[in-house]
Amino acid sequence: MIVPMKKISVVCLEKEKVGVLESLGQIGTVHIEQQNPQSLQLQVVTQKLQRVEEALSLLPKEKGYIVAFDGHPDGLVEDILKLQSCRVEVEERQKYLSNLLKAWKPWGDVNPQDLNFLESRGFFPRLYTCNPADEKKITDIENTIILSRDKNLIRALVIQRNQEPLIGLEYFPWPELGVAETNQELNILKKDLEAFESRIQHLARHRQSLINYIENLQIQNKWESALASFDREDKVAYFSGFTPSKKLEDLKALSSSMGFGIAFSDPKLEDDAPTLVETPRWLEIIKPVFGFLGTIPGYKELDISFFFLIFFTIFFAMIIGDAGYGLLFLLGSLGFNISRVVKKQPVTQIGVLMMLMGLSTVVWGTITGSWFGSQAVLNFIPGLKLLVVPGLDAFSVESSKTVQLFCFILGLIHLSIAQLWNILRELAGSNKLKSLAQIGWFGINFGLFNLILNLVLDKTAYPVLDISMYLIYIGLGLVVVFGSQEGDFFKGILAGFANLLPSALGLVSGFGDIISYIRLFAVGLAGLEIAKSFNAMAAPLMDAPSTIAGGILILLLGHLLNLVLASLGVLVHGIRLNMLEFSGRLGLEWSGKEFTPFVIKSEQIKSKE
Repeated sequence: MIVPMKKISVVCLEKEKVGVLESLGQIGTVHIEQQNPQSLQLQVVTQKLQRVEEALSLLPKEKGYIVAFDGHPDGLVEDILKLQSCRVEVEERQKYLSNLLKAWKPWGDVNPQDLNFLESRGFFPRLYTCNPADEKKITDIENTIILSRDKNLIRALVIQRNQEPLIGLEYFPWPELGVAETNQELNILKKDLEAFESRIQHLARHRQSLINYIENLQIQNKWESALASFDREDKVAYFSGFTPSKKLEDLKALSSSMGFGIAFSDPKLEDDAPTLVETPRWLEIIKPVFGFLGTIPGYKELDISFFFLIFFTIFFAMIIGDAGYGLLFLLGSLGFNISRVVKKQPVTQIGVLMMLMGLSTVVWGTITGSWFGSQAVLNFIPGLKLLVVPGLDAFSVESSKTVQLFCFILGLIHLSIAQLWNILRELAGSNKLKSLAQIGWFGINFGLFNLILNLVLDKTAYPVLDISMYLIYIGLGLVVVFGSQEGDFFKGILAGFANLLPSALGLVSGFGDIISYIRLFAVGLAGLEIAKSFNAMAAPLMDAPSTIAGGILILLLGHLLNLVLASLGVLVHGIRLNMLEFSGRLGLEWSGKEFTPFVIKSEQIKSKE
């Protein structure tokens, strides 16, 4: 659930704000509202932190070779950044010379110093190019030396009596260095780069010193950001923030003991309160998915963790679709968790989640009879055939209609839960009439469901029922009449008719939402067909000892590729149905910001000082 918050304002004397902030940091219950905090000290710490992080990124990761830096880490940072600056200059010079050499090489080993010498004696050597078809233009000129030629260009040196460029030929200015000199400097630059690399490797011994320094600077940065969040008026300092309602008493007790003032109120919509989501321990396994997506519900929105976990588990199983693949997920995650237990490390949430995903996939693959896209396992272990549910057999063409029907039923249930939730929310609100509009949408879902079965599956088996059309018409009427109610009933009706077109378009969107669940069948079927194709490719090679290795290789690589593609399908489709279709029905925008309380420990206070 989303934990209720209180907006608070803390007021204290300017001279006491450091002590107040330290005390607040140690209880760690206040999310400080920071509106672009600025201070000279914060700017200094932020810039220093950026420089240290840049220096750390330049060091290679050495393992088992850690030496403490003898001196202040700022000296190490300066050494690394200066070394990098020199290396960049050398690399740019190297790139320039390499390009120069590439352009100059076709002219031969002409020395620019010789050309300069001739010019100092009143002769004007010039380099020109022309097309082979125009060769006569350049050979007719006196004092011309052809330096090189290919199918595209003729390159020539012309000793002129004046500095005017010749008409009809393309002038080529000579570079600062000749080929030999350029190669010589490139060799020097190469040695310089090798020296830089050796020096960087040597400094990498002190990598841990920079990591420790960054941790210290991050503490300072957090402290200075919080300190800069105080506003000041005369001798009084104050700031605003948020704290969980259940922690308010702790804050009051601290206020009483420290002697600072505190005011609190319920957050308003414009306050942009942070979101703290608390879930039962068993439900926390879904948190890695939200962390991966970087999504947080708004403070006034809903926590869908429970339904997300249930339906994501089902979607995962249907998209992967194969018991053999599910067994790999299950055994892999089980082995990972056991290894952590053996190392006396806590079992991770993602490890438990993947065990659940693997188990659900094994169950779905077992009842559909798919083991690595083959029926061979069913023949090898006859008991597995008894677990295949008639009508869901993955290798039966007739079963496809049943699986598609199951997808639509699943979509109807998923979206109906969202609509029921909306009804309960409206009933709990101040304007209960709006709940009738949500009831209208609830009925529309069932009407559209029957329509989709008729259009997509079988017109004969699923005729369009009169009650389905009544549900759509009556539902749309409820949406128009009650969907825009804000107090004045008749104004609400007029507003509803004004929104008739968007409401009608909502029917199209609702149709698309339900039909979107067919992707579970489509992606699962694609994975099965890919698996069957690789099995068919490998089958002829498995009969002879000389080719069995090739067959095994095809099976391994093919099923590995299919497993990767199926996993990507989960990320695209399994998450989408929860984050778009289901969340969209609930009006979730995932616009929240995470509750991040200001926390600083006693030893960190000493460290920052």
